Amino acid sequence: YLQAKLAALTPPQGYPNAPRYYSPERLEFIYKKGDLDAKLDPRIPAIYRANFPEELRAKIRAYAKEHGIKE
Repeated sequence: YLQAKLAALTPPQGYPNAPRYYSPERLEFIYKKGDLDAKLDPRIPAIYRANFPEELRAKIRAYAKEHGIKE
């Protein structure tokens, strides 16, 4: 019984403190279901998220343009 309880609390990787990793398909299902906030979607690069600071985004884009870095 105790082993089953521990297995339920342990992430799929088998380490008690390991973060949970989801496949892109699983994440798509979770976001469509509404269990997680779509603005925090880890599949979207941080610079394109709604809560990313606009002045920092402008600085990054200016630096990329100056050094010829494409997105």
